[in-house]
Amino acid sequence: MKKVFMLLCMTLLFNINIYASYDVQFNNYDFSNSSIENKGEEAIKFINSYREQLQIDLLVENEKLSTIAGEQSKYMDENDSFSTEQDQNSKLFTGIYPKDRALYNKYLNPYVLEFIEKDRNTYKDALINLIDNPYNRINWLNPLYVEVGMGSYNNKYAFELGGSEIKESFIVTYPLNNQKNVPYYWKDNIDPSPYRFYKNTNSIKSPVISFSCFMPRQVSSIIPKKITLINKDKNQNVDININTPRKDEYLNYSVMILPDKYLIKNTEYEVYVNLDFVFEDGRIKPIKHRWSFTTSNIVNPNIINKVELENNVNRQQLLELIFQELNIKTSEDKINKFSDVNSDSNYAKYINNAYSLGLINGYSENTFGPKNYVSREQLIVILMRVYDYLLDRSYITQTVYDEDIFKDINDSGNWSRKAIEVAKDIELINGKGNNMFYPKKFTTRDEALLVINRLNKYISLRK
Repeated sequence: MKKVFMLLCMTLLFNINIYASYDVQFNNYDFSNSSIENKGEEAIKFINSYREQLQIDLLVENEKLSTIAGEQSKYMDENDSFSTEQDQNSKLFTGIYPKDRALYNKYLNPYVLEFIEKDRNTYKDALINLIDNPYNRINWLNPLYVEVGMGSYNNKYAFELGGSEIKESFIVTYPLNNQKNVPYYWKDNIDPSPYRFYKNTNSIKSPVISFSCFMPRQVSSIIPKKITLINKDKNQNVDININTPRKDEYLNYSVMILPDKYLIKNTEYEVYVNLDFVFEDGRIKPIKHRWSFTTSNIVNPNIINKVELENNVNRQQLLELIFQELNIKTSEDKINKFSDVNSDSNYAKYINNAYSLGLINGYSENTFGPKNYVSREQLIVILMRVYDYLLDRSYITQTVYDEDIFKDINDSGNWSRKAIEVAKDIELINGKGNNMFYPKKFTTRDEALLVINRLNKYISLRK
């Protein structure tokens, strides 16, 4: 079984000399003949693609951390060792723990975390295999760590993460919101396994879903109030197990969500968490968060091969956003008019209620195209219909005072021009620069949320 090799104690480093009794043998070693490969730019780029989507600081390479990693990889090769701890009686010893070796190399940021891997071809391959471990993955996406060092020798790899205190809270999920091609199963070959508390002994399991909220303050416990995993295509709850820091000693600011069975391939899932984060002084911070992801239809995908986000919002997702963000009530008794809408889908109530309220039309008498992407002009037309419904107005007859319309507005055709004009006039939209709107371009989820929130604010001031 592959061991989880990570430093669990993120201990504060103090600027003191603890090496008086150590026989440090690394000082005169010449790395010029070692088999260390390139500096691992592809590995850093790979993990930073995730961190960028999470809007946390990107990792930058630190020379001292790379020296520490290089020394550790050579130590492991020289002593036929595979551990983050060194034996002070062994050759090339520089410190028992990673924090000791950090001090020896005068790396003084207070937090250092080490990972080791072997028998891989490149730094990127080694990192991908490390992050297949959900415990490691949480740490690599921790915004506390902002610097990285890498070293390898004869296919022994060492990675060092370093950082200091964070000043604000960050929510980090795996999978990411709207990530697609997420594996629907996972080969659990790590020890300890997050599934160790449960009866499932099969090595092939569902991928581990994680929610983390990294905070400047120390958390003493996380209390789950409600956690759900929903198959949105079938509108079904998935049976899950929950690991919290109280149950799992390797967690701190995180909870793990472990589905009982494999996920279904090529299926959209929604995760909802309602948690109380309890601080050491007894104060409580409630956190609610909801996100979605779509599984792959590939038989054997890599757990985290690359970031693929479904940024464009489709028609059924847009309606869900509108009803939820604007608190529009839905009725379950609306008839399903569209043959391409699954009545059991979680989206069906939004689609059927939107049609009943006159917010949408189908492509034909009985088709809606629920998974078709939404263009920017389509978004505005639907939202202006919502504007009419909630304010009991008619945007079609509304006078427009801003005559400085977008230069490409004629590209949208007559059917959406008035909606775009009114939306601009009431400052729901600003365009894309150079007084352009790009009406035919698909809209992203973030863009849709931005305009929906602006509409919500506009309506709340006028009700």
